[in-house]
Amino acid sequence: IMVSYIFSMLPKIGKYSPTYITEGYALVYGVTELETYLPSLIVVAVITVACIVASIPIFNKKQL
Repeated sequence: IMVSYIFSMLPKIGKYSPTYITEGYALVYGVTELETYLPSLIVVAVITVACIVASIPIFNKKQL
C-alpha cells in the first residue's frame, strides 16, 4: 500500500496508481469524466486478476 502512495506522488505514474481512484468524489459530483479514472481502473483490474490467479495454486495445496 505504501508503494502505491509513493507512486501516486509521481506526476507521470500517479494517474495509473490504484490510489488515484480514492479521488473519485469528483466523479460523483460530475466534476470529472470516467475516462480520467480509466487507467487506474485497468491497473486495479489487472492486479485483482493476478492475485486471484496466484491464489488458486495456494488454495489447491491446502486441505480445508
